[in-house]
Amino acid sequence: MGKCLRSVKMAYWILSADFKKWKPELGDSFKTWSDWNKPINYNCFIASKTRLKGNVTNLNKNDIVLIHAKKNGIIGVGYISYVPIDKAAIKENDYVTVAPLIVLENNLTIDELTKHNLKTGYQNSFTSCDEEKFNKIIDLAGIRSVLNDQLKRLQLNFISSSKFNIISKDKDIDFSVDQTVFDSVYLPKSIINKIVDLLKRKKNIILQGPPGVGKTYIAKKIADSITNTSNSDFVQFHQNYSYEDFVIGYKPNDKGGFDLIKGKFYSACLEAYKMYDIDNELVNPYVFTIDEINRGNISKIFGELLMLIENNYRGHTISLASNTQFSVPKNLFIIGMMNTADRSLAMIDYALRRRFSFISIPPVFEGIKGDDLISWGSPDSSADEAKRVFTRFLNKEKLNTEYGKSLIKAVIDLNGEIEDKLGKGFIIGHSYFCNLSIDENDITKGCLRDVIEYDIVPLLEEYWFDDTDMVKKWKETLFAAVQ
Repeated sequence: MGKCLRSVKMAYWILSADFKKWKPELGDSFKTWSDWNKPINYNCFIASKTRLKGNVTNLNKNDIVLIHAKKNGIIGVGYISYVPIDKAAIKENDYVTVAPLIVLENNLTIDELTKHNLKTGYQNSFTSCDEEKFNKIIDLAGIRSVLNDQLKRLQLNFISSSKFNIISKDKDIDFSVDQTVFDSVYLPKSIINKIVDLLKRKKNIILQGPPGVGKTYIAKKIADSITNTSNSDFVQFHQNYSYEDFVIGYKPNDKGGFDLIKGKFYSACLEAYKMYDIDNELVNPYVFTIDEINRGNISKIFGELLMLIENNYRGHTISLASNTQFSVPKNLFIIGMMNTADRSLAMIDYALRRRFSFISIPPVFEGIKGDDLISWGSPDSSADEAKRVFTRFLNKEKLNTEYGKSLIKAVIDLNGEIEDKLGKGFIIGHSYFCNLSIDENDITKGCLRDVIEYDIVPLLEEYWFDDTDMVKKWKETLFAAVQ
């Protein structure tokens, strides 16, 4: 290995490559651009290519070259491994050699480059590329960390400037939910609006509540409403979920070595930055949803992100343990979900708690009085918002029958005892009674008995594992409601 060249100013080039001209030199094994695995020589003295001849005097060994293949866009990155000794007097057989660094698994298409205002259609063999454009292209391809690994191995210049630093201009990030969310979620409109307001302000929220209140469903509906399918992602934490899965880390490859692999959140940030970089003042949000956020080892999974996800530090760049430059974009919003009834889980890390706003999601029948079953399910424009949502729940879920309302009344009473004995975080949610209807018919008694026997009673047995009489009492009460 030679001496490290970090002190030398690096230049960037875009090489217009022609597959038909590369193939004779690279041989029969070169069938597609993904087969580029050895150096390619460019003759410096060709009368019809005066631009190449003129640019030779500007090319230097170890300059970085983006390979722009005709009709294919950017297919890879190389570096200049050889230039003529006397560039001032180019001879007929002099050549420039470009050695491969990275071949993209998915090339950056011309349409994608054009979308991000990165000029295409390079006709000359070597075209100078400014540093800002180069950084945008490699970040758009998501290859900065892998490229730096290759450069480090060859003791070439380390590319430390990041697209995250380039994007500094504040842009408007605004959104609201549409009517479909209000119509499909069993929450008062005021609570839904509060969730959206907190998400805008804090950028990180957690929907918390007992089992069956629809936390995941609510998060999905809100994410779908304010984004499109390509502007959101979802992950579920578990006890084996790691920093390497979430952010970035080395993982074994099929060659017996290790590759630096971007995690789900790192990739989501890159996607959000692509949206932020489009030349308009209004930027669309990117929503990253984390289910069961308290099931993972929070400190281990988030690592340095405890600071970066904070609203005030969005766009602030740090160097990760992998020597990768990273920041969290301002248009990325995190929605976490947390089950308050799972006693096997540790409390949320206090450092993480400060970075999130917590919204408690109640069951739809919370606060509903059970002394007037006859009026339940009847539309009443004068009723408060919570009662109107409850009425919509009964009718939409086909529970507006005598036995259906009787069971819900029993569940409300059960929740009162659960709250007194165990706490509000353990009450029964309404999701146990959703999507049970078949062909828009009223839910049958048999179906509701199955919900009691196989869904609710096992939960009560877990709650009151040391009080079988309590379980028996409520099992009998619930079954009596649907006789």
